[in-house]
Amino acid sequence: MDPVHGAETAAAARQDLAAIDRQIADLDALLARAQIVGEGPAPAKVQPGFPVTVRQRDGTIQTLTIVSSLQASPAQGLISRESPAAKALLGAAPGTSITIGEGEDALTLTVQAIGRDVTGQPPTPEVGAP
Repeated sequence: MDPVHGAETAAAARQDLAAIDRQIADLDALLARAQIVGEGPAPAKVQPGFPVTVRQRDGTIQTLTIVSSLQASPAQGLISRESPAAKALLGAAPGTSITIGEGEDALTLTVQAIGRDVTGQPPTPEVGAP
């Protein structure tokens, strides 16, 4: 291997290593700020990580859990904290109704329970009729 090519390869490897070290530092900082959510007794108001059972105007009941955008899976009842529904639900207490959207497309949800379903059982993220 010629010395110039070897030096370029070594310099590129050092740059790659520096980038990886920055990523590790960023992840360490993220982990240091991380908080466990969804554990412990159910809160009085909707918070991320705790299941919330809501009733739609037509009586349909659904259990949702507000999670990070990386964990979101609406079909499984896991909604991103950046979604309009999550933003509207955060801080709501049981009995509170929130409306998402306007006009014919508006969706009204009433908080039925937090941390459990309306029967007192751990919720399942399935949609069901009343």
